[in-house]
Formats: sequence, C-alpha cells, structure tokens
Amino acid sequence: MKFLVTGGSSGLGYNIVDFLSKNKNNFIYSTFRNNLPDKFKKLNNVSLIKADFKNPGAAEKLFEVVEDLDFLINNYHSGYSFKHTIKFTSNEVLKSFSTNISPLIDINNHFIKIMKKNKSGCIISILSDLTNMPPSLGFGIYTAEKLYLKTLSDHWSKELLSYNVFSVNVSPKMLNTKFNSSIDERYLEIIKKGGGFSNIKDVIKQLEEIIINPILFNGKNLKV
Repeated sequence: MKFLVTGGSSGLGYNIVDFLSKNKNNFIYSTFRNNLPDKFKKLNNVSLIKADFKNPGAAEKLFEVVEDLDFLINNYHSGYSFKHTIKFTSNEVLKSFSTNISPLIDINNHFIKIMKKNKSGCIISILSDLTNMPPSLGFGIYTAEKLYLKTLSDHWSKELLSYNVFSVNVSPKMLNTKFNSSIDERYLEIIKKGGGFSNIKDVIKQLEEIIINPILFNGKNLKV
C-alpha cells in the first residue's frame, strides 16, 4: 500500500512513518520542512519530500512526486501560537490559516480525485482532544484550525462513501513531543495533573486498526 504522511519528520509523524515502514509491502511518502533527520536513512521504503507549507506552491511538490495513493494521513501543523485569541490580529489569523489550512485543502482535493478514480482510499486526519473539550486558554486558533479540518473530514466521510473512499479522525490528547516546546511549562504541569498525555504507541495502535478495516471507522472521531 502507498501512504502519504504530511509532517512526518518528527514527533508523532515520524513514529507513524517508522511504524508503516516496518511492513515492506508498504511505500511511504513523507514531507519534511527543514534539514533531513539522520534517522530516516535506515528507512528503505520511504521517499522524503521537502515541502515548507509556509511557502506558496509547496503542495505542488507533492503532486509531482506522488502519482498514486491508498492512504493520506493529515498530520502536518506548523505549531502553536500560544496566546489568547483576542490578541490575534485578523492578518495573523489569516496567515496561520494560509499556512495550516490552505495547503491542506489543496493536498486533500488533489488526492481525493485520485482515490475517487481508483474507487479506493482512506483519509486519516490527526486532530486533537482540544476539539472535544471546553476552550483552553492559548489554544484558540490551533483548535479552530483542527475543528475546520474535522468539519472537512466529516463531510468527506459522507461525500466520498459511494466511491469506496473513507475519512476518519483521530484525536489524541497532547503528546509529549518537541511540538510542545513553545508551551509554558506551568501549563504542561497542569496537563500532567489533569489526565496526562496520550501515549504515541496507543495512537499508532489506533491507526493500525483503521488501516486494517477503514470502512469500520468511516466518519468517526476516535479519542486516544
């Protein structure tokens, strides 16, 4: 099977790529933004595509390389802007959406056409448990972007079903990775006391179950 993992160079994304690569019948495309980590050198069935989605046209790089696809895993996000929502200007919000949402729409629209033509495929969107919780201070824009993706994914699960194409959401708690390096340590302590972080292994296990039988999870938002 062929997979595309956006944002696959570190944290959860790298763990997803590493897990998928263990099956030698899989071939994985993975995007990265900065320098290529050495740990990828051991993964023989992985093709790495440098794409900084902050730059216009970055998504087109994927279309030049990836011609066919079975699973698209939406994992990319540029990171938190950890401040209160009322402190964002409209330009800052638009810039964040243009970085995190616009390329996502282009990528999914492109590969959805391929999946529809093949009458087979699955889109897995990595969300956050913040989308299921009361508002958390400092995460307003990030949560809004994840909710936007959730809305798209929910509609894909209905619109694409007749083409045998499925769409599933996975919503882990915060993961203890470098992605959270910009968050105040005091807030991280509150998270630990309030239920802690999700375990990456549990997220991978959930993904494995989806890959085995995607129709079973179509339209669901799976909390991990």
